[in-house]
Amino acid sequence: MKKDISNKALAGLLIAAIVISLSGTMMVFDKQGGITGFATEQNGTAAINISGVVSIALPSNSIDFGTSSVVPPNAYCNVSYDGSSTTHEPAACGGWSGSGDIIVENDGNQAANVTIKARDDVATFIGGQSPGMFYKSADNESGSCSGNVVSSYTELTTSATNFCDVLDTGADDGFDTVKLHLKLKIPSDAVGYKSNTLTFEAS
Repeated sequence: MKKDISNKALAGLLIAAIVISLSGTMMVFDKQGGITGFATEQNGTAAINISGVVSIALPSNSIDFGTSSVVPPNAYCNVSYDGSSTTHEPAACGGWSGSGDIIVENDGNQAANVTIKARDDVATFIGGQSPGMFYKSADNESGSCSGNVVSSYTELTTSATNFCDVLDTGADDGFDTVKLHLKLKIPSDAVGYKSNTLTFEAS
């Protein structure tokens, strides 16, 4: 005849099962190094839009040759000025003395291709028989024009021509300026006050 399991025996079995279950769980947790939280990873974004700026300035913007005349018997006088000294060809053909400076500075954050042109052609500007107007460019600070400067006197016209094809920003060394050298051929029959506007353009 089957014996009924008493309530006391059932309670004992239940307690034993719980103890065994907890013991197994602790063993598993111990092997895994304890209970840890869920690992999560989320991404955010940062954005900025930086504009490239091509810009030039003229910290010095005028040259003045002063007043003189072609000394006879010369038919003309070539007067050149580099920002510091004046040269006459032929020697003693006139008494002009240059002053001032025209300096082009890159004040943008991109290298600039700089051109030059005159408002008036040489006949309108100087007049007389066979006048001339010429320019060249040179670093005002060493290495400012990392491209090509105009190293020999070139005719200056009303059409844009190269002045410096790569004028640096000076971000690395602070060198970002190029200066103008100007040469005028003055005929003996040219008279009066003369003025012209020179335009520098960057791209």
